[in-house]
Amino acid sequence: MTVPSSVSALGLSVGLFQPLVLGGAYVDNYSDEVVSYTHELAADNFYNSAEIVLQLRDIDLTEWLLSGLGRHVRVKSPSQAIIWEGFVDSLTVSYGGKVYTVGPLSDIGNRVYVTHTPLYVASSTGFQTRGTSTESAVVNDTTSQALYGIIEKNLMAGECIITATLNEASNLRAAFLAENTYPKVQGSYSFGGGGSAAEVTLNCLGYWKWLDFYIYNFRINNTSFGYVNLNTKVQTVLAANPNTAIFSTDYSGLSANTAVGCKQEQNNRTALAIIKGITAAGDPSGNRWLFGFGEGRKAYYKPIPTTPVYEYKVYDNEQRMTVYGSDTPISPWDIAPGQWYETTDTLKPITRGSIYSIPTAAFIESIKYVAPYGFDLTEGKWSKIGQMLNMKGLGSI
Repeated sequence: MTVPSSVSALGLSVGLFQPLVLGGAYVDNYSDEVVSYTHELAADNFYNSAEIVLQLRDIDLTEWLLSGLGRHVRVKSPSQAIIWEGFVDSLTVSYGGKVYTVGPLSDIGNRVYVTHTPLYVASSTGFQTRGTSTESAVVNDTTSQALYGIIEKNLMAGECIITATLNEASNLRAAFLAENTYPKVQGSYSFGGGGSAAEVTLNCLGYWKWLDFYIYNFRINNTSFGYVNLNTKVQTVLAANPNTAIFSTDYSGLSANTAVGCKQEQNNRTALAIIKGITAAGDPSGNRWLFGFGEGRKAYYKPIPTTPVYEYKVYDNEQRMTVYGSDTPISPWDIAPGQWYETTDTLKPITRGSIYSIPTAAFIESIKYVAPYGFDLTEGKWSKIGQMLNMKGLGSI
């Protein structure tokens, strides 16, 4: 019989599903089995990361080793609201003194090519001719892709010798595929420590990480590259994801931004790098913008708010975060990043100018929640002039 944990007594539950690329079928729901739970939410990304420790039966461990990587994770609050969503990027199984680690999923590469400068060497004379930077053919491992999704890697190799019998770029690509097509498994054994109960530790990431799994290029073979509003470019990059089951196609969370960027992309950048660059640019008025994925992997792209939604009192014995302007408490798992809060009992409320100039107001960059009731906030300092200088780089976005 499993002894209820503090997590289950609180009412949190962890739902596990098959990887979304395999259909996302329900696997199990854990509450009493949850030994510890921590998640981090960030203004950018939103569901950033989570660590979940499960105490399970011995017979469950093999199944987790074989099938646990990439599973979809959905965590619910006592009110059954979703408070975190993501996937298992790596996992550790421990029993007695034996420990196995599987993953990370993000280290896999099953669609691979090599960017290189060919150095052609004549076999008869040894004469060398340097070519221009190019890309090798793309090689796909469809078996791995069917299990884990398409995870693209572009290897930067510099100069590669090419002869009648040798192609260093092809050899490098083949070696990478041989070592990285499937997840790595690493084991260890500790003697004399008395061992431990059967546990599985899930190291999870939000689905923002899947933006790092594919490379986006849009090449135009003429001098008229064309420009597009930044929110349109964000949508275009999202829609290019080859793993179509991952992101929602509901783009209503992408707010209109009159700033423009170049349509062309030709530097083999990941979708994550491109969208981070777009987000950092803000808008023509110098406002900061945020990007991330909320419930159901629906993307948001929007300017930061300009009014506080939370209130904190230093001398509150319960050390709570409350709804701004009231004493209605906010549960620590419900506090959202990307919002402002104001400390209202240390200084007289200040109303001059915008919220950026109020010393008692702070922007929540991230929040780390530790079940059952612990949380740590990271505050962000934001500069409008810095944002405006970022906008000057729009030509390269």
